[in-house]
Amino acid sequence: MEPDRGEYATLSVSLSRAIKIDSIIVEHPSILSFPNTKDSAIRHFRLIGFIDKEATGNPWPLGEFEYKAGT
Repeated sequence: MEPDRGEYATLSVSLSRAIKIDSIIVEHPSILSFPNTKDSAIRHFRLIGFIDKEATGNPWPLGEFEYKAGT
């Protein structure tokens, strides 16, 4: 593993009101345009929702996903 890359990352988004999630889009530069960035693409991720603003309550698992570079 490269020294400046972690194994896990967390992205938090706080919204001003509750929403219904219809879709998720994960983008990464094209391997054709940036051939050296393939290994930096997200591979597996989970989406978890919380009802309260502080995310201290019980998490609601919304799905687990896999990004396949090049497909």
